[in-house]
Amino acid sequence: MSVVERELNKVAAEITEVIAKKLRSNVEQYGEILPEIKEMTAVRKRILVWLLMGQRLGIEWEKLVKLAEIFSYIYLAHEIHRQIGEEEYHGERQRIQYQVLVGDFMYGNFFLELAKAGLLQYLSSLARLILDLNEAALIFSEEDKYKDERIFMGQSLAILGDLADVPKDTLQELITFGEKIGEFLCNIEDEGFDGLIKLKEFIDKNDILS
Repeated sequence: MSVVERELNKVAAEITEVIAKKLRSNVEQYGEILPEIKEMTAVRKRILVWLLMGQRLGIEWEKLVKLAEIFSYIYLAHEIHRQIGEEEYHGERQRIQYQVLVGDFMYGNFFLELAKAGLLQYLSSLARLILDLNEAALIFSEEDKYKDERIFMGQSLAILGDLADVPKDTLQELITFGEKIGEFLCNIEDEGFDGLIKLKEFIDKNDILS
């Protein structure tokens, strides 16, 4: 692993630790009730994508790290809410209510951090992203089971592109590329992939900015 890769991994770990610390401080027993969130393996991979792409777009590092944190809150909130199936409401009412509250807590943190970072100009874009994610979850189909992931990664890269002031045609290419990354991440997770080599290879091979 190169020095740059080690640094990116370090920053990704720091971001997830910031989020985990907020959960530990504000959400009682979140690790027991939401064990799949506790490790944050999935969100860490996505943070690395945002950091890698943001670097290549030339985004100011502090803003990039903050946006990666903000995207992470939205991702986790969506994942927490998405895991609530209708069949669960009958037998696990208390746990379901807890999950809803934790998801809402994550959404609240995204807005708070956006305001603190002076990035409220992206509130409309992020609100649209959340709406599209929820719509995708509501009309889920097995034939298009990664739709919400494609939407999330595509639109998040578009926000990074807008921050970097890229041309409109490049912005559209970023959306398409982000959608491909989203599906790729889901596929490697389904295969039990837990490393970063394939992810970086995919980005290097397909990166429209290289």
